[in-house]
Amino acid sequence: MQHKNRYDTVIVGAGPAGATAGYLLAKAGLRVLILDKKRFPRPKLCGGLITWKTVQLLKQIFGSNVETLKAAKVIAHKSGRYAVCSHDNRSIVGNLDFPFHFVNRRRYDSVWLERARSAGAKLIAPAAVSSIDVEKPMVATRDGDRYYGRFILGADGALSRVKSALIRQGCLNPQTRPGLARAIEVVLPQEKAAGLPDYPRIYYGYVPRGYAWTFPGPGYQLMGIAGLRSKSSGSLMTALQRLAASLSISIPTDARLQAAPLPYGNFLKKPGWRNILLLGDAGGLVDPLLGEGIFHAHRSAQLAAGAVIASSQDHPDALEHYGDALARLIIPDLRYARAGRNMVYALPQKWYYPVLTCFLRLIRKACEETIQGRRTYLWFRRAKSLNSFNSVNREAVGSSHQSDPNDSFI
Repeated sequence: MQHKNRYDTVIVGAGPAGATAGYLLAKAGLRVLILDKKRFPRPKLCGGLITWKTVQLLKQIFGSNVETLKAAKVIAHKSGRYAVCSHDNRSIVGNLDFPFHFVNRRRYDSVWLERARSAGAKLIAPAAVSSIDVEKPMVATRDGDRYYGRFILGADGALSRVKSALIRQGCLNPQTRPGLARAIEVVLPQEKAAGLPDYPRIYYGYVPRGYAWTFPGPGYQLMGIAGLRSKSSGSLMTALQRLAASLSISIPTDARLQAAPLPYGNFLKKPGWRNILLLGDAGGLVDPLLGEGIFHAHRSAQLAAGAVIASSQDHPDALEHYGDALARLIIPDLRYARAGRNMVYALPQKWYYPVLTCFLRLIRKACEETIQGRRTYLWFRRAKSLNSFNSVNREAVGSSHQSDPNDSFI
């Protein structure tokens, strides 16, 4: 008789990565437990923007499309336009072949978690993890419960307890490459943000080695800012208030502010240890240029679940399968995105906007298709050479004080 606290897979974290893995594993007939420290639905700091590649992936995994997501009240807004803006009110506006869609993260995460439960995965939440025994392997909670799994999947975010346990017990090397950003976000009622358009805008020049954003929703706007941690980065709240002031917006004193760490280029080469795999934010699998994490959460979970299903009990090679899949299908893209990000952030802060918008002017379609996932960042290899980057630099600096009549500005 099987012990009630013993599972094929124990998943720590019930967000998109954990729910996706739980759904696929339970659907394959495995005994799955999902643990999360929060009770769902719960708030989540996130702009909630999903691109073409995420929509296609959700269709592949769950059989969902834009229409079904709208019917489930997951998609809250869509936009066929975007803008990249500077701190001194210059903007370049683009039109998309496929619109961006914005999701309500409370609803979004709950829908996929419910799909996992419907497939047979068991959920225990709230259940805060206190420790992990990597040898057994076993997960212990603060309530004193212990859960054993043939596999443990860490899908518990940027400050993953699973990853910390692996580092603490000598199974992973501490990361020396900086790549953890800080982010804060506030939800503004539409009447408090009446001057903002109904399409997403990204702002540069308010924070070193980072960016700010305003994303629309039904009756509200999300305003946020994120930047790599450094001694000179200053206060994100001060920078957010400066952005609000430049937009003639006053952040209400009772506004609900959220803060969270954001993996921003610190993805792991070794995504776990033995039968313990790290997914999504826990593995640093977030776009190092744009900060997008939803797609990589679902995709890494899909790859990890496939590796677990393919692994036999007598030959536990899931980590090798998973690592190989990441190395082929995700890491190259993240590596080139990080290279591009680092090239831009090596410049003085006032140059971020002119350099990035210069790329939009020169190769707008390639940039838009890369953001949407219709092409990878690997095309950036051609732009990565010093000569081509310097030519872009010179053009960007030269254009920083004049408008291109072929672009749409506001």
